[in-house]
Amino acid sequence: MELANLGLVGNCQIAAHIAHDGSVVWCCLPRFDAPPVFGALLDEGGGRFQIGAADGSAGRQRYLPNTNILETTFETNEGAFRVLDFAPRFIQYDRSFRPKKLVRIVEPISGMPRVRVVCDPVLGWSKARPRRTDGSNHISFDGYAEDLRLTTDVPLSYIGGNSFALTGKQHFVLAWGNPVEESLRPLCEQFLARTTQYWQTWVKHCDIPSIFQEEVLRSALALKLHCFEDTGAIVASLTSSIPEAPGSGRTWDYRYCWLRDAFYALDAFRLLGHFEEREQFLQYLLNIVAADPTKGLAPLYRIDGRKDVEETILRDWSGFQTKARSALEMGPDSTNSTMCMARLSSR
Repeated sequence: MELANLGLVGNCQIAAHIAHDGSVVWCCLPRFDAPPVFGALLDEGGGRFQIGAADGSAGRQRYLPNTNILETTFETNEGAFRVLDFAPRFIQYDRSFRPKKLVRIVEPISGMPRVRVVCDPVLGWSKARPRRTDGSNHISFDGYAEDLRLTTDVPLSYIGGNSFALTGKQHFVLAWGNPVEESLRPLCEQFLARTTQYWQTWVKHCDIPSIFQEEVLRSALALKLHCFEDTGAIVASLTSSIPEAPGSGRTWDYRYCWLRDAFYALDAFRLLGHFEEREQFLQYLLNIVAADPTKGLAPLYRIDGRKDVEETILRDWSGFQTKARSALEMGPDSTNSTMCMARLSSR
């Protein structure tokens, strides 16, 4: 699994990394630094949520223009289809609406393609599987701090690996906390339309150079997803435990707010002409200083402003690209793949 073959979606509350085969391979709920619900990025047994071609073939990924909505298109012998992935985000009642929900819309393009769906979450770093309870049109996964529910208009008998013919548009919403209680199709279509409008409006307010405009906008949209809007924190990365270099053994957790990294991000937002992120981060910083009588600053903080960060080595997680590296390339310490402590990095 290559990082270049992963798409990123999010809404400044949650984020998910999606591979070319339609699998969510990294997603932490209910916030960036929570334990993973899907962690196949670091271990084959770490859980995934796949919506892909029945034959296992990879798709082509792109973003809908000027948005953080990811489109993965599959072309098979039976036909073609696409999967739209996004986390809803828009302005509602003069407030930012960013629910802890991942929306996946599957749409046929030609023929009668066969689709395979597997939703296999894990209970955080334990890699234990939650208990599955089927409802009429949803699956509840029990064992988390809050409800985790997948609501869909696909027959539940197909959610487990049995392929089926895609004859019309289908919808999936994975929700943490408040589940979907209303009609699924119009809700997903409304979320898609309003989220598209939000991101395209955000892009319109970007100051961009006359050259490399597409590249700058894509970078800006990705950078925005690293902002945790609830507190104003900006994380160094939305991934964890990716080696700094092959064989280095330095596999750290970057889902924290490093003040140096945040400084560079803030300067980028200044150049883009976006100041809301800067104001929110200043409030985050003021809260940190107010809570510390010494008025000193640590190198890193949790996204809620706490600095009680302890290092933990999880030896039963195989690590990023373990199969692709030889024992010599990996080095003696690289099996200690997952570190629950951030370390300063530009990645």
